[in-house]
Amino acid sequence: MTHMPLSRALSWIVGTTLVFTVTTHKVLRHVFSSKPPLRQEEMIAYMVQTGPCREMLHSDYLMELLQLSVDKPTPFSSLDPDNAREKILSCSPVIREVGVKKIPPNTVYVDYTVRKPIARLADFYNTAIDRDKVLFPLYPFFSPKKLPDVYLGQEGSQNSLLGKTLEGAFVEKALEILDLLQAKGQDLFVIQRIDVSRMKAESLGKREIIVALDQETSPPVTHYLRLTPRHFAKEIDHYLQLRGFLLSSEQQAKELLDSGNIRGIRTIDLRLDQLAFIQ
Repeated sequence: MTHMPLSRALSWIVGTTLVFTVTTHKVLRHVFSSKPPLRQEEMIAYMVQTGPCREMLHSDYLMELLQLSVDKPTPFSSLDPDNAREKILSCSPVIREVGVKKIPPNTVYVDYTVRKPIARLADFYNTAIDRDKVLFPLYPFFSPKKLPDVYLGQEGSQNSLLGKTLEGAFVEKALEILDLLQAKGQDLFVIQRIDVSRMKAESLGKREIIVALDQETSPPVTHYLRLTPRHFAKEIDHYLQLRGFLLSSEQQAKELLDSGNIRGIRTIDLRLDQLAFIQ
């Protein structure tokens, strides 16, 4: 029996071990890397949207709401339409209704309606209110346009109220007056402001609702109406009966204004029954 020298035996053992280790490493690397990467068409690559007008909301904004990124593509299979819908509604107070669908192989379809502002909430900056009494930002979603201001004397943080529904007597009264003025005064005047913040003042003499109406006449005039919280509808009717007389007298007093472009101001206190105090 031939004996192998110790040094040769050790070299053979080390060499065999090295070969086995390298081979095992290559086999394991092949096994763990055998799952092919997601192909390009399996990533979300496109977004299609439909809304009240063409791209009223930018697609980048909708992608941000859904946490979709061009730099880090999202697998198409991982998007759940129901979860995506809830995410959009919870993150965007300006969107009223939304539906999300997946269109294979790599497109997300978003159909939405936005809230329609009926007035600005003057208690806060850049805040509108809709018919559902929900608060939402105006800029940059809506183009500038003439909206009446509503002042409620609302307390609280603006950010905490966006997307929330306002409840209570103050907002109910303000919108009731807004509807009444729009119904009765269409084409007669422009509603500038409705202030109900003092309608529950402790002092009866200070308890009032202020309505500012712009008269697009020559000279231009703003009428400030002082109304009671209980009988404002009747008092607005009294104002409409007086309006022709007021405009006639203002026209006659046109020469008292420095310029025809300066807007005059007139206060009409209608809180006493059958009486109107005009300043």
